[in-house]
Amino acid sequence: MFVREKKRRNQDGSVVTYLQLVENKRVEGKTRQRVLCTLGRADDPKLRADLGRLISTARRYAEEEALVVDSSTRVVTKTWGEHLVWGRLWEETLGPVLRDALFPERLAKAVYLMVLGRLASPKSKCATYAWSGDVYGAGFEEVELHDLYRALDELCEKKEAIEQGWFDRHRDLFTGSRPVKWCRLGSSPVVTS
Repeated sequence: MFVREKKRRNQDGSVVTYLQLVENKRVEGKTRQRVLCTLGRADDPKLRADLGRLISTARRYAEEEALVVDSSTRVVTKTWGEHLVWGRLWEETLGPVLRDALFPERLAKAVYLMVLGRLASPKSKCATYAWSGDVYGAGFEEVELHDLYRALDELCEKKEAIEQGWFDRHRDLFTGSRPVKWCRLGSSPVVTS
């Protein structure tokens, strides 16, 4: 069901707009609309109050909650769930690897933003930068748009060090064995703690 505006032209040329409650039904494979009732003229000052009462009564049976805000109230909503989950994983996985590879802190924050954006709301770099203002508590205030592009260049330059750091940190992830430090050719491996 939905509310539809129905316009009618009078003989004098004026146009009157009525609000109708309409439902869609499928009849023989085709969608048909049926007017359930006419709510009244759109320019009737009493109609707004009547519709408000109707909505507040119907809200008791609806599954969704409504937020009623007047024009003087400013509502700011921010996301924080993705940052809480990915922030913890970041500090256990890729964050230390980037620090070990001497990755600049500001660019590491930009990489974190790009990965978080890819997980939560995949968009372009520019749109991800705009989205960063909607993330609560992540500290993206100091990250600029050009940092996202510079971070990609830095990732390419330090690719080998990052891959080696990742391997060194996570090679025993599934085996349960301790890391092995190799000596010169021909000598036996030394197990480190």
